[in-house]
Amino acid sequence: MDILNNREIATGVWLLTFFIWASTKKEVRESFRTVVAAFLSRFIIVPIILMVSYITLLLIGLESIGLWENHQVKNVVFWFFTAAMYSFFKVTKAAEDKHYFSHAVRDNLKIIVVLQFVISVYTFSLWVELIFVPVISMLVVVMTYAQSDEKYKPAEKLVSKLVEGIGLFIIAYTVYMIFADFGELAQTKSIYDLLVPTTLSIMLLPFLYLLATNTSYQGVFVRLKFWIKEPSLLRYTKWSTIKRFHFRFAKLVRWFDSVPRINIESKADVDKSIENVFRQLREESNPPTVDKRLGWSPHIAKDYLAGVGIETGFYKNIYDDTWHVSSKYLEMGNSIMPNNIAYYVEGNREVAKSIKLKLNVNEPSESADAKEKFLNIANLLCWQAINSELPDSLRDAISEEKNSEIATENRKLSIVKSAWGNTERYDLMFKLEVTDENDELMAGT
Repeated sequence: MDILNNREIATGVWLLTFFIWASTKKEVRESFRTVVAAFLSRFIIVPIILMVSYITLLLIGLESIGLWENHQVKNVVFWFFTAAMYSFFKVTKAAEDKHYFSHAVRDNLKIIVVLQFVISVYTFSLWVELIFVPVISMLVVVMTYAQSDEKYKPAEKLVSKLVEGIGLFIIAYTVYMIFADFGELAQTKSIYDLLVPTTLSIMLLPFLYLLATNTSYQGVFVRLKFWIKEPSLLRYTKWSTIKRFHFRFAKLVRWFDSVPRINIESKADVDKSIENVFRQLREESNPPTVDKRLGWSPHIAKDYLAGVGIETGFYKNIYDDTWHVSSKYLEMGNSIMPNNIAYYVEGNREVAKSIKLKLNVNEPSESADAKEKFLNIANLLCWQAINSELPDSLRDAISEEKNSEIATENRKLSIVKSAWGNTERYDLMFKLEVTDENDELMAGT
């Protein structure tokens, strides 16, 4: 096994110091016992044991083909407690993020390349590492905690930029050292340092997929009993979901999302609710044609702005026959609370009746650039929705931050400004909607 480098020695010194200090504090000891008890819960410890067993089998396989050597023990332990555990605890997000597994590989590679290969090949002197390690650790903890609540978003951005700056400095230092001492980097051992953890990260994906499937079913089944009280119907529902969704856990979670909004009282209701999900999926993959006098195809309209980075979730029923989908914020500028743009599509199951683009001006000093981008995206949306440029009067309304409304064919287009109390902050809403008169006309035909 390798001799410890300065960074590992510094990390060990600080960990030992922390544990000695923590052991003297009663409240810390009690909190630590609570954390350990939670960690030893069967819902966590059993999957971790299974993951360790799976990784052990992978290592045996790698050894059999000559890709594993004893000097890799330290690196694999490091990989396990960083990249592998990071993916393990984020697996609950797999159903919400359709790119989770590609992101898992990307995030693993960031950890492996930046932290293990780039940073660990060249370290600073011990006294520098004794300062560097706790500072970086504190920043990472603050950034992780800030991600837990939207109200800490400004702090997360600030700390994230600081960490990025430190990372750029370390990479620059490493690049310098690569040119100064290429022989160290070119060793076969260094190639193993990168190759083995990367291979393990890719080969861990099947286990993570099975874990995500199991976690999704457990989560759904635990919460399902709050909506379906009758035991036999609950059992039927569970077996029906397993039979219809099996390993397609993202579809399972999507189905459960609809359960609170429907009334399941019979097996027929269960079957209908599941079939509705598959019907929706078929419509999304092959959207039915919608008469333009009625509105827009919601499955097409929700992706009108995907090309400029504004992506939505799936179109879903929120109450009665009202359906809705929205995007995440597209942020602009470098301020702590940046200006942002969001996109919304609303209507009934078959037809989108309203399309909205909203600019939230959180930083008035940067409003000029934000309005210009908003105007360009609004123009693109016009082309997508009605095959026409944004009318000049609405362009002027955006520039001058005033209300305006016009009618074109069977549509109403409007710009509405809403001030936020007594502050300089405000939002601009660009809205395309089917007119009431057209709805009445179509109802009579």
